[in-house]
Amino acid sequence: MDRRTFLAGTLAAASFSAGCASSLDLGSSTRTRSTPSDTPPLSATNDAFAGEFTEGGAWPMYCMAPGRESHNPDTSFPTGEVGAAWLRTPVPDQRTFQTTHPITDDRRVYVGSGLGTDERDGSRNGFVATFDGATGERTWWTQVTTGRVRDLSYDDGRVLAISSERDPDRGLLTALDVTDGTVEWQTELPSASLRGMLVTNGAAYISAYGSGLSAVALDGTYQWDRAVASGDEDAATAPCAVEDSIYVGTDRGRLVAFEAETGQRRWQQSVARDGHRPRFQTTPTVADGTIYASATNYTLYAVDAADGAVRWQTRLLSKSYGNAIPSVTVVDDRLYVNTIHGGVLALRRSDGREQWRSGKYGGQGPPAAAGEYVVIPTTGGNVEAYDAAGERRWQFNMEAFDAPGMAAYIMQPRVALAHGRIYIALADGRVFSLGAR
Repeated sequence: MDRRTFLAGTLAAASFSAGCASSLDLGSSTRTRSTPSDTPPLSATNDAFAGEFTEGGAWPMYCMAPGRESHNPDTSFPTGEVGAAWLRTPVPDQRTFQTTHPITDDRRVYVGSGLGTDERDGSRNGFVATFDGATGERTWWTQVTTGRVRDLSYDDGRVLAISSERDPDRGLLTALDVTDGTVEWQTELPSASLRGMLVTNGAAYISAYGSGLSAVALDGTYQWDRAVASGDEDAATAPCAVEDSIYVGTDRGRLVAFEAETGQRRWQQSVARDGHRPRFQTTPTVADGTIYASATNYTLYAVDAADGAVRWQTRLLSKSYGNAIPSVTVVDDRLYVNTIHGGVLALRRSDGREQWRSGKYGGQGPPAAAGEYVVIPTTGGNVEAYDAAGERRWQFNMEAFDAPGMAAYIMQPRVALAHGRIYIALADGRVFSLGAR
């Protein structure tokens, strides 16, 4: 069945001016916890922190690359005195909800978000918006769904967005032209319970509860659907990939490998030990022949990408809190793992031995790295930067809205490193660009 719906030109892209206010206090690099406020600023510019903006060094998808290493070797990292060069919201002077992680091309920044009157209603009327990375100028925003935008990727002049529709049996994959936000095509997906998307090998690979893994060519042509595993699993993580292999984890403790072109299952492996099956709920990372997968039992598993054999496993914290652990960041011989209750951990890549940890609290988002530095989103409404030795270089704190559903601990900062900047998207729709002076 042809699921494509070609809608070019039917959803008009709206364009707005930046609406900047200069020299506002956009955040703090000294406070240790977010301070609630009735009216945090929604739009501002501070040229003092503009630094040296560099085109290139894109961050085109969640966790940077198909392997999900969250390491950008092609950009610099802001050091010294760091602050917000600009702050914007996807819709001028208006809060939005359930904002995705930011992605970039060589110059622009993209987020998905939703309009609504409160956090619960924010699952409706999802759209994609873009900003100029250097200035924060809002270029366009386009509604793509009456539901919620779940994930974005950039590929060759288009932004791809997956969204959950109000119908539980229907999702959408939308392709937009990056120049003006025009919808090029939309393809229906067999579930609204989407976990994530990966764009590689000329296709978008999309995982969902109940329907497993799907592949859609980048012209909107549906390729294949596959069950995640041969057992009773019905929930897969978002995928990662290396070359022609696609990998997912499952809610019941399995890792599964697929052939990218055909969807044929290459192997599946359970990491259950002593009758206990960990739950994989966040995207695995694959690099140099090893898959790194963190589980809700606060254990990190290193698995051979060729056959799923466990190489080593390490306990991250002495107590298991049942939280999902974000994707692992890989930089040279180190792994960085963010935990809500134990801060960020730096582990030796060869055996998982701990090298250092940051402190008591971390966050729900994966760390992001460039050069010898790594930035950590935390639950306290801030981001923190560390060097390879574990020394904290700076902290940037953002005000929380003093409103139901907007406490600091659920601001959910999500970060991307590109253009010599750090881009932060918050759940409430605010997008920050951090630079140095």
